[in-house]
Formats: sequence, C-alpha cells, structure tokens
Amino acid sequence: MEIIKMDYCSEDNKMRNVENNVFPPEIWEMIFKKINNPVKLMNYQRVCKDWFKIIERILENHNKWMEICISHLSVEFIWRSIGKRFSTKIFKKDNLYDSCLKLKPTIWRDIYSLYRKWQRTVDVTHSIDSIKKFPSSLDYEKISCIATWDDILAVGSSEGFIYFCKIYDLKNIFYIADHKNYVKQIEFWCPDKQLMLISTCTDARLKFWNILERQEIETNEYFAYIISISTDHHCYCEYRGIITNYISNSWNINKDSEYELNLHWNQSVISLYSNKNAVCLSISSGKTIMECTIMTTSANKHDNSIIFLNHSTIVAQSDVPFRFMNQFYRWDDQLAIGLSDKFIAMNKIGTDDTWITYNVFEYLHGIVTSVIFHINILILGLDSGALHIFRANHEDKLQNLCFKTCRSKKIILDNEPIIKINITETQNEPFIIAVTERNIHIIRFF
Repeated sequence: MEIIKMDYCSEDNKMRNVENNVFPPEIWEMIFKKINNPVKLMNYQRVCKDWFKIIERILENHNKWMEICISHLSVEFIWRSIGKRFSTKIFKKDNLYDSCLKLKPTIWRDIYSLYRKWQRTVDVTHSIDSIKKFPSSLDYEKISCIATWDDILAVGSSEGFIYFCKIYDLKNIFYIADHKNYVKQIEFWCPDKQLMLISTCTDARLKFWNILERQEIETNEYFAYIISISTDHHCYCEYRGIITNYISNSWNINKDSEYELNLHWNQSVISLYSNKNAVCLSISSGKTIMECTIMTTSANKHDNSIIFLNHSTIVAQSDVPFRFMNQFYRWDDQLAIGLSDKFIAMNKIGTDDTWITYNVFEYLHGIVTSVIFHINILILGLDSGALHIFRANHEDKLQNLCFKTCRSKKIILDNEPIIKINITETQNEPFIIAVTERNIHIIRFF
C-alpha cells in the first residue's frame, strides 16, 4: 500500500487534505484493513482524529495482535499477563501457542499496549504518591517485605503483621493478618481464581491467608525458607533442601509433590523461580553458584512429580567473590542478578559461566539495595533513596548494559535506603512500588 507510505505529517498541504477527508471514511477503512501490522496502524492513528476513530475500530479485532506479542515479548511476560486474567484450569494442559489461540484480539492488544507503556517509563512524566511511617507510628515496627496483585498491596512488617491496602488509597488498611513473627517473604497466589496470600517468617513457618474472607486458612504445619509462584499459579517452596509443590482445592492446602535436592552441609538455596514448565534455583556453597532446573511437566495430568533435569556450576569471573553477595534474584529461567555493596553481578543462565560485574557506585553514586527486572526494564533502588530505571533493548543485551552511557530515569523518593521494589499493573497501567523501612512510594506514569 504505497499510499500509506506517504508522509502526511511532514507536508502541510497533504495534512490539510487528510483533515478535509479527501476520501470518505469507508475508503480509508478499506485501505487500513489491508495493513497487516497493527503497530503501524497505531502510529497512523496520530495523523488526525478521523484516522484515529477509523483505525480504532480495526485494531479492536485485528488478527495479528497475537503474532506481534509472541514475536516481541518474552514468554515470561505473556504467561504472567495471561495468568492475571484467567484461572489455572484454562491453561493447565496447553502449551503457550495453544493457550494463546483461546484469547481474543482485544486481550492481546491490551498485553502489547502494556508492554509499550513499560518501555516508555524512562521517557514519560510520572507522579509519586507517598505515605510516611507506614504502617504505624511505632518507631520499632519496620517494613520487611511487599507483594502486589492488581491494585492490592500487601506489606509485611518486623512485628509479624501483614497489612493490606489499595495502591490508590494507602491510608485505608482493609485487612491486617498476624503471622506472629518477623515476616520475611509474602507472595500472592491465585489458584482457580481463589486469591490468597502466602507468608513465611524467621522461624520458616508457612501460612496462607484468604483475602476475600480476611482470615487465615487452616492447614497442617508447613515450613518454607523461599516461596515462588509460577506463571500458571503453582506454588513451590524450599525448606532444608526440599522443593515442595503445594496445591489448593476449595481452600484446602496440601502438599502435591516433593523433590529432595540432597544438598551438602555447606550448600543452601539462595533463589527460586518457577514457570509453567520448570522450577529454577540457585544453590550457593560459599565460593560457587550451582544452577539447577527441575522439570515439572508430565504427560500424565495426574502425575505432577518433579524430574531433575540438569545443573551446572558457575564460578565467579571477577574480583568480587560470591561470598560477599548479600542478595540474589531470579525473574525467569535464564537471568540471575546478585548484589554486593558497590557491585551488581549478572549472569545469563545457559549461555556461558561468566558473571559480569559492574561497579555501579562509580556511575550512580550510591549502593544498590534492591533490584527488579521486568520486560527489558531494569529498576535499581539505592541506599540514597533514589530509584534508577534503565531500558535494555533486549534481555540478551542486559549484560552489556553500560551504566555510564545508558539513558536512565532517576527518581528521588526518600533519604533512606530503598529496601524493596515491586511492580504491578492495574487498569492496564504500570506502577512501581518502592519502600524504605518506614515509607511507601507509589510511582505512576503518564
């Protein structure tokens, strides 16, 4: 369609012709329908109001949205976006492509639109909503961890409480759960659309909370050091070298399967990630990091046994020994990040055994205290209370990211260290939640 390639925006006379509707809307609609790339159509919407209205009708049911998403977006982001919208039963037996075929074009358009909004967070303006001295005025109670689900924010505290509120109304706490000990980690879990929260504390006791009924779910005595919720709503927990898969049936929580890692006395699991097909974990022995992948798929739908796949030992190739790494993160089955004072280390699992280490203090003038990676957006929280947002062209190029020259967005939030960062997406808008030990900051983009 050569007509569409004409530069209407750059020549005033042509723009006037467009605005004067040189063609009737029906003809424009016929032309636009022959364009198979919905992303190009989105760009053409900017020409004028008439084009916007005509193209909008076409975009709502364009049959190429699924193809665009699968070719441009990570499997992790697609599955989590799907998982937030549908129950686990819909996608339990399907591979990604079969599951995708079930979705309407409007869903795929929303997913791609959300992806574009995240990519623009480095460039667009933002607003900050903050609340000081959360959750109480008691000086000894500190924020220890956070979790998000849609517009719900859960905040764990050093006194064993878990506070629930909406990100639009931080002052209105609608539920307080009492774990009775320092809360180390909390995660939302939504099996078969039963929204609950899972928490573990310093004594490793694992508890489950019914958000709708605002009460604890009675279970047997379970324990966990680390919790991971998979993209298809499975719950995996690690405790003393054993990975346990928990299931929920009408709010009854039970163990489904276990896999024993047979760790040595000097080994411990430091990070855990799970997706639809596997559980990925990092095991530390002090000097080295061992990466393990446990396959969880099975041809028999009643057989959820975990099968050990492989492992490889990764040795530090830098002047920063792993024993000085104080935090490790996994967001997918390939990317691992470690923090150590002035340094941040990254490894692309399965490509080579080299951890690339950056002295970010030299560029950011602060120590990284928290980090999150989401669809090519790297977000770093500093001890200065500042937040830095970096955009990588692709996950593969994250290891080659130059912090000195790469364009970033700096947001000054506090004068205390950012201890935790999380993200959420509600009403198809991206939000970043950053917290210090006493304060909560919600960043929204426009």
